[in-house]
Amino acid sequence: MEAFLLHIGINPSDVFAAFAGGLCAALAGSGSKPTTVGIITAIVVGTGVGSYGGPVLPPYIGLKPSGFATFAIGAAGLPIINGIRAAASRIKWQSKMEPGE
Repeated sequence: MEAFLLHIGINPSDVFAAFAGGLCAALAGSGSKPTTVGIITAIVVGTGVGSYGGPVLPPYIGLKPSGFATFAIGAAGLPIINGIRAAASRIKWQSKMEPGE
């Protein structure tokens, strides 16, 4: 499994840190009535965003990639995805090609 993760560009220690961040975000952000779907969504999104974003995003804000940075990005996974979705919805995708070209 470790070889497969490394092959697709994911470090197993980053996956664990991102998973832990997503789990903490799910438990802290679920409120008094947590739902199974909400918890699973926060964990999966946190793991995905942290696994890929953990090694990439910290240099943009002047930090070194580390386990804590990956944990923090995993914990902020849902707000990061919501921000990307909001930005993408504001962009008007216009094609300059005419039909039949």
